[in-house]
Amino acid sequence: MLRRLFALCCLLSTALPLPALGDEALEGIEHLNRLRVAAGLNPLQRDPELTAAARNHAEYLQTHRMIGHGERPGDAGFTGNNAVERALYANYASRAVSENVSAVMGDRRKGMRMAVEDLFTAIYHRTIFLAFDIDRVGAAFVSDGNGNSKAAFSMGNGRLNALCREPAQPIGFAAYYRDVCRDRERRVPAAAFEAAATTQKLANPLWVQWPYPGQAEVQPMFADEIPDPLPEVELSGNPVSLHFNPERVQRVELHSFELFDAAGNALREVRLLRQENDPNRLLGGLDFALFPLKPLDWGASYRARASVTVDGERQILEWRFTTRQPPEGLPLYKVARNGEQLTLHTGHNRFLVFIDPATAGRVLSVSARALDVAAIEANIVESNTLLLDLRGVGPAAHATVTLSGGFNFELSVEGTR
Repeated sequence: MLRRLFALCCLLSTALPLPALGDEALEGIEHLNRLRVAAGLNPLQRDPELTAAARNHAEYLQTHRMIGHGERPGDAGFTGNNAVERALYANYASRAVSENVSAVMGDRRKGMRMAVEDLFTAIYHRTIFLAFDIDRVGAAFVSDGNGNSKAAFSMGNGRLNALCREPAQPIGFAAYYRDVCRDRERRVPAAAFEAAATTQKLANPLWVQWPYPGQAEVQPMFADEIPDPLPEVELSGNPVSLHFNPERVQRVELHSFELFDAAGNALREVRLLRQENDPNRLLGGLDFALFPLKPLDWGASYRARASVTVDGERQILEWRFTTRQPPEGLPLYKVARNGEQLTLHTGHNRFLVFIDPATAGRVLSVSARALDVAAIEANIVESNTLLLDLRGVGPAAHATVTLSGGFNFELSVEGTR
């Protein structure tokens, strides 16, 4: 599976009937809500205007074979230069809009769920999905029928949107906000705006841990995000993160943040990302992400532990999660060196092979040449993870597998059927 992820969060009528959603879009919203609720946050309610905005942008990206948050004026399907303009075009009233989009290649039956989970591996997208102040969402999934799909999510705050729909009232000399509604010059009373903006945040917890405590089937890898939080690392582990509620927490001191394997050994090759060292300056002062610099193991248990002082009170946050099993539950082998000889001792003809990104880089393509095998099919099913399917195996079956950049390995198979 290959995918590209992009995130945008911006501060940026009469109600429409809810547009019809495909099964994929509904599954995307339901899965996103399952994850938010499991993390302790409020679920998001489907919004008709945000749904239309997401649909318009997903269709634009698919039509023009693009990915990202921009659109070009004059193009067919153009509805706005950014997420805010596209929401306003769809008759949304507030300028407080955030957006996540993803390009997914693969089975559309799993597409929207896969898009949500991939976006959660990407730290900047994760912070948008875990925002404390949102309560409305629109989603769309558009496919060309050949395994190339675009997913889009638009999110907002229903109270702010309702406030911007109310008729404007004289406010005299009271404090006010501008540039928060469709009419940029409209003056919104500060008290009303702040009440609408903070109500949802106050209803949410002091902090959120991710993966959430007890979460199973966690993706073990982080592969791709634009902008890239780890530009010099080809493929890393899925980051563990802490996010504190800015309406309920004023100051956080992070003393330590560690990740342990099932044997109790601390992972040493990690990088802690926070506002001060974030290369893209997108993390807030209350967001902390611990990146394992190598992919986590499939089907493994991990324990996260953070020591923090929250508004003067010392806290120890400790929780566990488990990564997902290898795709299809197949036997998994690893290749760490160019030219490595790999012997597969198994009674099956389908295998998974993980290619170490430290030596091979990102695997973008794969080809296989069979000897004493009638046929061998090789496909990339996850980042740097190959599915090999052998047919017609002889008594001394072996094959050569070549990857992007010329990296290759030899394999022989014993006991294959």
